[in-house]
Amino acid sequence: MLRKAERLFSDANIHARSVAIYRRAIALEMAGRCEEERAELNHYAELARPAQPDFVEHTVAHVKFCKTANARRERSIY
Repeated sequence: MLRKAERLFSDANIHARSVAIYRRAIALEMAGRCEEERAELNHYAELARPAQPDFVEHTVAHVKFCKTANARRERSIY
């Protein structure tokens, strides 16, 4: 759904497209799909970095949170 949302926004609407990409990355993080999340955050960074460089650098840190949360989940299962 979020991939479709990104496509529906015009190329000029960078903010809306970047929000769709970011939300997709967060959903992947919550699902523990860290490598896919990393790819989405890289895609987000390419699009949003020119307009919001500081925020983009902060969001790229989410990959660390994904790996930490996923490791905790795996430990709690055993």
